[in-house]
Amino acid sequence: MRLNLNKKTNIPIYKQIVNFYKKAIQSGQIPPGTQLPATRRLANELGINRLTVDHAYENLKIDGLIETIIGSGTFTLTPPAEQSTCTSNQIFHEWNNDLQNQNHLYNLTSYPPFDGINFSSGSGDPALFPYESFRKTLQTLMRKQGYEPLTYGDPQGYLPLRQSIGQILTSQGISTEPNKILITSGSQQAIALCAQVYLQPGDTVFVERPTYAAALNLFQSMSLNIESIKMDAEGMVVDELEEKIKIKLPKLIYTVPTYHNPTGTCLSTVRRYQLINLAAHYNIPIIEDDYVGDLHYDGHTRPTLKSLDQHELVIFIGTFSKMLMPGIRVGYVTGHENLIKKLTRQKYLTDLASNNLLQHALYAYVTIGRYQQHLNRACRVYKKRRDIIHFSLKQHLANECEWVFPNGGFYIWLKIPSELNTQHLLSQCKQNGLNFAPGYLFFDQALSEQSYIRLNFAAVHEDDIPNGIQKLAELIKNHKPNLNTRAFSG
Repeated sequence: MRLNLNKKTNIPIYKQIVNFYKKAIQSGQIPPGTQLPATRRLANELGINRLTVDHAYENLKIDGLIETIIGSGTFTLTPPAEQSTCTSNQIFHEWNNDLQNQNHLYNLTSYPPFDGINFSSGSGDPALFPYESFRKTLQTLMRKQGYEPLTYGDPQGYLPLRQSIGQILTSQGISTEPNKILITSGSQQAIALCAQVYLQPGDTVFVERPTYAAALNLFQSMSLNIESIKMDAEGMVVDELEEKIKIKLPKLIYTVPTYHNPTGTCLSTVRRYQLINLAAHYNIPIIEDDYVGDLHYDGHTRPTLKSLDQHELVIFIGTFSKMLMPGIRVGYVTGHENLIKKLTRQKYLTDLASNNLLQHALYAYVTIGRYQQHLNRACRVYKKRRDIIHFSLKQHLANECEWVFPNGGFYIWLKIPSELNTQHLLSQCKQNGLNFAPGYLFFDQALSEQSYIRLNFAAVHEDDIPNGIQKLAELIKNHKPNLNTRAFSG
């Protein structure tokens, strides 16, 4: 059997490889136990990037069709049994659609996987996740430490991991120590714990407009009064924040100042100082969500709000889930020692403690330097993809759309012509093998905001980005011809 690629079709290259092997394995043309070509060899034979083959093989592993044995190679497996006609995914979709119609909540995770070019993801590229090296770390850990990592562990988190996080934060100018750090099940739990400790139904919380959808959904579920502050190319407009504080004093400010989700913007240094001074003057706690602060590509780095805080009003939240593997679900929060004690008690009531095994493994992974190696590689790859999507947008949509060139993170926030209906555009895109996150998900007023879409360039292979943007441009232009919307990129 020979694998022939069609580079003129809309089907991504990696997906053609997946489809070829999936069909051959499921039909029995390639029997179980057959060794597949090494990724480098197959990439050379096909004349494509090795990462594309890596991406295809990872998808086949997820589907349970192949496995890699260290030192031996990659082999086919017996295909999983066929699912029944009415799958749990179908039932979930029906339930999820009803839920979205009621309150506009949206599943921004990558599950179930989208079969096409997926700009809607909320994390990095699965093909870059350090699966193999992390597996080795886990194996070594289990061999050397036995059953201890399998116990509940410390509710505040594994002490050596908290010490390592403290060292990382200190290197970033954040003065902290292990007793001021709590390990959480991802950054989302950290946000939830802070909201539960600080806020009651009816309390006011200030957020950016737009803001991180999962935090917004959390605040809505708690029946909070949500006040949003507009943004521009330099992040939150702090002058508007001050005017609103004078009218209504909030109990909490939630912000994503560095590589903001969804806009990709970075709060200017001047505004960071303004925000810290405002919080100190009015004694308002700030949640600083630093979900991908390490993904810096170019330009000047900005100090974290926490590093500028002299009054311990800033609660700093970070995560390893976005940079390593979302399924790890290990985040952390640092703040005043008394606050961390309250958060730890609240967390204990929720889940007793975060996954002890993964905390041990993550500590080992970080201390031997593999995390930094992975971070350096991810920055190189994602920067290249950022440049590719920026070039593609200028090539195809410079006269129709507006966007700001991000210096880090995952996202480009695309302003589309106001005449377009985002929901209709999304439906058309999905029919053509393309997906994005509609902008209204990130606004408190939801469907009233129809002029933006969020594009995750980091999760899409560089071979697929130009085709995806070209298809998006065709659908935007065909959806509403003769548009005269001014465009810029900065």
